Amino acid sequence: MAVGFICAAQEFVLKVSSIVRKYGLAPLLTLIPFIVMIMGSVLLFTTDVGSTILANNPRTSMLLFGILFVEMVCGLMLDHMTKKVFSPFRPILFPLVLLTAVARGYIPGLR
Repeated sequence: MAVGFICAAQEFVLKVSSIVRKYGLAPLLTLIPFIVMIMGSVLLFTTDVGSTILANNPRTSMLLFGILFVEMVCGLMLDHMTKKVFSPFRPILFPLVLLTAVARGYIPGLR
């Protein structure tokens, strides 16, 4: 497992460095929604409230993240195919960010 992680990390670093050398930092903005989704889910489910949500509603939780991922990927593909500029700031991520902020206690009074 450690070898797989090292290989994946190496692949990621090599790909990102080659893209940055060739195109600059602008293409990395398209990674923002994916990073927000990963960090939001990790931060959400490492709390007591979040782990309870995942334990009590695993199907609903996985459907939420599946729908978020599909929407982001479809938006990225459609923008690429129609040659539009991809907007990395997705309004559909707002519920995940809000739920994570409430579960972590960043918004007082709502927990």
